[in-house]
Amino acid sequence: MVTSKIVLLLRKFSKRDAVRFREYVRSSYFNSKKKLIQFYDELSRHAPDFDEKRINKKAIYSKLYPASLFNPQVYKNLSSELYSLARDFVALQYFSRQSITIDLSLLKGLEQMEADELYKTELKTIKNKLSKLRFHDFLSFYKFDLAVIEKSFFYNRGNFRKGNDVGTTESDELLKFYLINLFRQRFDFEISRLNLNIQYGENAAMHHMQSIMEKGTLEETVRFMCENKTKNHEIIAMFYYILMSLINILDDDCFNKAKELAFTSMRKFDRPMRFIITSSLLTVCTFKINRRGSKQDYKNAFEIINFQLKRKIYRETPESHITATEFRSYFMIGLNLKEYEWLKSFLRKYISEVAPLQSQSLENLLKGMLMFHEKEYDKALQFLNNVSFDLFIYKLDVKKLQLLIYYDQGHIENALSSISAYREFLSTNRFVTEETKKNNLNLLHHVSKLIKLKAAFDETDLRVLESELQQAPYMLYKSWFEEKIEDLKTENKISTRRI
Repeated sequence: MVTSKIVLLLRKFSKRDAVRFREYVRSSYFNSKKKLIQFYDELSRHAPDFDEKRINKKAIYSKLYPASLFNPQVYKNLSSELYSLARDFVALQYFSRQSITIDLSLLKGLEQMEADELYKTELKTIKNKLSKLRFHDFLSFYKFDLAVIEKSFFYNRGNFRKGNDVGTTESDELLKFYLINLFRQRFDFEISRLNLNIQYGENAAMHHMQSIMEKGTLEETVRFMCENKTKNHEIIAMFYYILMSLINILDDDCFNKAKELAFTSMRKFDRPMRFIITSSLLTVCTFKINRRGSKQDYKNAFEIINFQLKRKIYRETPESHITATEFRSYFMIGLNLKEYEWLKSFLRKYISEVAPLQSQSLENLLKGMLMFHEKEYDKALQFLNNVSFDLFIYKLDVKKLQLLIYYDQGHIENALSSISAYREFLSTNRFVTEETKKNNLNLLHHVSKLIKLKAAFDETDLRVLESELQQAPYMLYKSWFEEKIEDLKTENKISTRRI
């Protein structure tokens, strides 16, 4: 059975939507057919599930047309017409919340009606409203649209000079809208390439972007806007430097410029845009950490996290949750910096803001990590044993921690067994990316070396291991390995000098 469109849509209506739609259907302005009112009332008896197995079409039809036999085509026509009304209702509901769009539509109507006095009054009101709005995705587009309306007003009244003057604003706002969205699309393109190894075929937009980057046109345009202090030039520059810091991941100058511009301009943006900007900076930090894992990269990430928390922009909307992966990422950054008191406070204060179905396992995992770093190994294992693998990465986290705990507790047989099982898991599991596999196999390799050194110490092998760790651009639990090396040196009375 193919579910009808009207049923699919009605299932999504809230109680408030259902009441308002009934009012909409009963309004003679939107609907002149009484049969559609009756049809909706009959369907509404099956709210909120609208289970088509229980909707008796013939019974509904007989109530609408008691003197007629059931006609499937008439019933289908009623469904189609009601869906058309419902579709318009949803569109109108959304449109009514877009006050600027309504204002611009009004202005266009007044201009075409030649109601010039009212047009000028409304134009002043709209300009004032736009000047007070915080920057968001479509602000430049709204300003561009307003400039188009203004230019049309002057042209249609023969004032071409003023029309051309307004055209300058029109082109500037269009350029800003174009650049910001081009930067953001390219950023997402790069994330997919770097994070998921997705290679997209080059489309026209990305080809154009690559071309103006290679020719220097993009950099020159941003420079021109900044030197000539085009309105909101710092916002354009910020998006440009965020993108370039991702493309050139080791270019710290680009990243520092992006971060400085973001922090100083943050008050200009609306809440969703603040979240997007700071999350983009944090994403760049994550890739920097994965590439080289410098202390400064972790510090930059930690600074951005605290900036988000302090300004309550760690969620895109007040209604949304922190995702489990984001929360874990924040936690791992603090863990790497050994900010243990901060971690405890962060976990206690914010774990309730993770989606309820994911929060318990995540809390057990992160408490297990904390107990591990506090050398409370039995408690750590208890927490880890209560982790449900809601996310694949939890399984990797638990396996790594269990291995390190076995080593610290001196349970070498358990550690060797864990290494063997983990290698097998990494080699056979299709969800493990090549980068993840490489990092985890490196960890197993280095733990194996520690076990061998503990069983039969050799200073040369120790120095080789120490050198490998120092040269590794990114090493899981690097500080733990450094601590174990120092322990072996102490146990065997070896100089602690770094090679």
